[in-house]
Amino acid sequence: MPALALELSIRSRPTRGGGGGPPPLLGNGVLLDAATDILKINDSITPANAYEGPPGPKFGNVRNGIAMLNNQDGTVGYGPENLDLWSDDFSNAAWQHTDWTATVNDTLAPDGTMTADLITTGSAGNALVQPTAGRTIMAGDVCTISCYVKKGPLNDWFLFQHWTPASVTVSQWFNLATGTMGVSSPLTPGTTGQLWLNATIEPAANGFYRLSVTGIIGKELTSRGLLLACTANSLTTRVPNATYHLWGYQFERIPAPYTPTFYKPTTSSTWNGLRRDYDRRISQPGYLIENAHTNVVLQSNDLSITHHLTGTNIAGGFTDGETVNATGGGTGKIILNGTTATFYVISGGTGTFTGTLTGATSGATRNITGSTPVWVSTMFGVAKNQTGPDGKTLSATDLVPGPGPCTILQTTTIASSARFMSAYVKRSIAGTGLIEMTTDGGTTWVAISPTTSWARFTIPTQTLANPVVGFRLAFPDRIAVWGVQNEALCVSSPILTTTATATRFADIPKLTTSQCSINNAEGTLYSKFITQGDPVGVGGTSGSMNLDATATTTLVNGIRTGTSGGANYGKLTVTGYDNGGLTMSWAATQTIIPLLGTCKLSVGYKLNDCALSSMGEVPLMDVAWSPPVTQPFNLIVLGNRNNGLIAAEGWVLEGLYSTTRQPDDTLKAWSTP
Repeated sequence: MPALALELSIRSRPTRGGGGGPPPLLGNGVLLDAATDILKINDSITPANAYEGPPGPKFGNVRNGIAMLNNQDGTVGYGPENLDLWSDDFSNAAWQHTDWTATVNDTLAPDGTMTADLITTGSAGNALVQPTAGRTIMAGDVCTISCYVKKGPLNDWFLFQHWTPASVTVSQWFNLATGTMGVSSPLTPGTTGQLWLNATIEPAANGFYRLSVTGIIGKELTSRGLLLACTANSLTTRVPNATYHLWGYQFERIPAPYTPTFYKPTTSSTWNGLRRDYDRRISQPGYLIENAHTNVVLQSNDLSITHHLTGTNIAGGFTDGETVNATGGGTGKIILNGTTATFYVISGGTGTFTGTLTGATSGATRNITGSTPVWVSTMFGVAKNQTGPDGKTLSATDLVPGPGPCTILQTTTIASSARFMSAYVKRSIAGTGLIEMTTDGGTTWVAISPTTSWARFTIPTQTLANPVVGFRLAFPDRIAVWGVQNEALCVSSPILTTTATATRFADIPKLTTSQCSINNAEGTLYSKFITQGDPVGVGGTSGSMNLDATATTTLVNGIRTGTSGGANYGKLTVTGYDNGGLTMSWAATQTIIPLLGTCKLSVGYKLNDCALSSMGEVPLMDVAWSPPVTQPFNLIVLGNRNNGLIAAEGWVLEGLYSTTRQPDDTLKAWSTP
């Protein structure tokens, strides 16, 4: 029998109950607790910076792009985000100025700053406020748009709407004179699956209301929020020569009950925040911190896609889903999601796609200049028609085999490296037949054991170039698949793809000296964290609660992974590089720290007095430590370095920074499991 693959299920577990928790915040410093989602900053030097609340607002934007996580309800979703740009500056070119102008910083915003903008509509009666560019979303994404609005003297009613270039809309009318909602639309699925799910209106300071509308767009499109002052409920007639104020525009994807989260201001880039993750393999929620990873598998959710074509436009436009035929003998259905005038996606294609492509219904024609296979199948049926682990309908692929073992494979393109493959799999119908995955095109098949509930599976790592990934099963078994992933370093959170590979960038949550006091001369770091993978092979480093300044000055409270008896062991680092003046850069611990095992570490530092304790061990001493001089510590970085190269590749559960060097007995007590 083949070895069973490791199951990485997405179902959540309850938070830790009773007892435990991080050490108390002694004097001045920073305390973080993922179980309660609380960050405390007790800043005696600058009392205005004292803070107690969720860490997200303080850590701010931690990554250059979106990332996914496990929600508390067991579904897979997106991390905190605001995908709209220049969310406070409506005069910027990021906003489409159609018959309206913006006067920036005209009145007090809900947060008490003079940052809300005055909107003045023109006389033509065509004014609507929307971003110049839409946000690209996956098919079936549940999207929430929100904005703070203060009405003017000529207009009471506002229409807030999801809108796409294909005129797919989800709409909500609001009466700001009474603080109530009007008509919602559509309340039943539209022609492309669009559906209204929720709307809110909440009073805010300085005469504003926060308006939101949540809906499903249905297709993979670019979507944007559209706001206009209208004459009455359910009407789109716009009010000319009107004035009103806007602040805090936000576009995010959040789970039920679809209430907009705290406002996240943006300028030239999106806002992507700290992820509080509910992976079932850990006993409490943790802050998920990962290195940059790239998924090289195309069409990770839609295994019905067989070809990507390039070509030139001859005549007309195809109809979404229509059958197309190539003079070279190829036939299949064209999917307009992700297509352009020169790029086409084919579902269920067979035969050779060369020559001219012709739509059987539309009569549109294209000259085919290139054809690249994506998923190559011997299955009886392949259709993207299942509800995925993200809770979205039609987001996962159903694989129906015929008689005998059937395969579905994709050849990826990447230089030789250690490759990690994972996928979410469930049985579409109950069964006990053999289900297998491969990374090497079937030279090695690894059995997995899915049930009728979604679970994530990974198979043993292989070092090879151009992995050929896929699945094998036989009638009467039948499975659904979502989020097929092949990456380096280790298995990480889902990275969804369509027509191209995709990269999730490193998480770098940090606090600066403007947010809290950092003592360069002495202090203490404590952390509790779990790592899920040796991040860069033997000798890789997983940081947890670190002090940093530049690429040459750091104090890392983390583990350096290696192998011993099949398990990872930990080493503590207080590496200071050129300016740290350290005589001891690594201190080996005696404690075996397995992958997915909880690690507790503490380090105290002071001139000629640096001590490190792991898992309750007697502190290891460095009596020649001296603080950095040229580049003093000025950052606290959670689960990584400021250069993004030593992510925890797991979850930080607790963290503490004290501006005083705690006694050795305290370090030992804090690190004791």
